[in-house]
Amino acid sequence: MKKLFYTLLVLFLSLMTFSCNMGAYWFVFGQDVEDRVSSLKVLDSPSSVTGTTGSVYSILVITDPHFGSDRADQDIEAFYEWFDSQLKNSDETLRPRFMICLGDILDGGHKGEADDFNEFADTLAQMASAAGISGFTTYSILGNHDLYNYGWDVWKENINPGTSFYKFTTHGSASDKGMSWYFLDTANGTLGDRQLELLQEEMEEDSLPKIVSMHYPLYCGGIIQLSIQNALERNTLMSLFAKNNVKLVMEGHAHRSKHYDSGSFEEHLISSFLYSRAFSLITVDENSGSVLSHPDLEY
Repeated sequence: MKKLFYTLLVLFLSLMTFSCNMGAYWFVFGQDVEDRVSSLKVLDSPSSVTGTTGSVYSILVITDPHFGSDRADQDIEAFYEWFDSQLKNSDETLRPRFMICLGDILDGGHKGEADDFNEFADTLAQMASAAGISGFTTYSILGNHDLYNYGWDVWKENINPGTSFYKFTTHGSASDKGMSWYFLDTANGTLGDRQLELLQEEMEEDSLPKIVSMHYPLYCGGIIQLSIQNALERNTLMSLFAKNNVKLVMEGHAHRSKHYDSGSFEEHLISSFLYSRAFSLITVDENSGSVLSHPDLEY
């Protein structure tokens, strides 16, 4: 019996190590969120927005592109064609000013995957510049796949902005009230105690309307293994968002599109950029503090 047990264990470890490009994922997951997050980094406002757009403008949102997957190169030219046409939209408020990626950028936590993603992001920035939008930037958050094979070191050294917990504010014009954008580290399926404490402190001091980006959903139609599993943490976040002028929470991970109206804020799960060929356009009005989501766009 003991011999059979060890034989099965060796077989299991071998499969985990050599299947796909994940490596021994369960044993080589990477740092815990408590090790990654010690403070909230405050970034400068995107130059493509500040003082140039007026109070109403749009941003592009993708999630789960999984660069490095054997399907990651499927028909990307079709997306470039959509982006190019959107940059020329007769309604200037619908021309994207920056992009957010909600995690799982790297399929297996490898440097080459980060290089491929950066080439993709650079192409979008060049296209935006050619259309008269300078400073188009991609802002990213960490997903669980990004941690595979100790991928955190690769991610923080190669993926903008190189930190997993941060915020910035935008003011499309000097008279605008503005908008705060929060980017959370949920790559381990939890914020952890320190990040949650810092987030509470920051949001309670911030009166601006807010948009939150996170990888793991608060709620995923009852599929608990795809959402933040700690019920107390989940409820704390929902209460925090409801009390502190959060307008929209954007999430990935589940590879499906769902919308939930929590009364004071909306939760928007966005389908996978790779597997569903999907993305979203978000239009904000900084004067009214309103947010309009254009979901389920496809390329």
